[in-house]
Amino acid sequence: MSEKKSIGREIHDGLAQSLTIACLKLDLLVMQMPKKSSKELKEISKLLRGTLSETRNLMHRLDREPLARVNRRKTKMPPKRRK
Repeated sequence: MSEKKSIGREIHDGLAQSLTIACLKLDLLVMQMPKKSSKELKEISKLLRGTLSETRNLMHRLDREPLARVNRRKTKMPPKRRK
């Protein structure tokens, strides 16, 4: 397994899963709180979801680059030319 894929898998199996669980638990907490008290929790949830989104984007970037190279080789397509 390439180093990039290994890092991506570690991010997925650790950080991304922990962020997802934190978001879900925070959503449950927001539902149980009075509306006035939940404002701060909603802001924290928004921050966590943004961080989770950035983490997912990073995982996809780590995984996508090698796949693009492999797919070109399999189909015997020439590399993309830069304009």
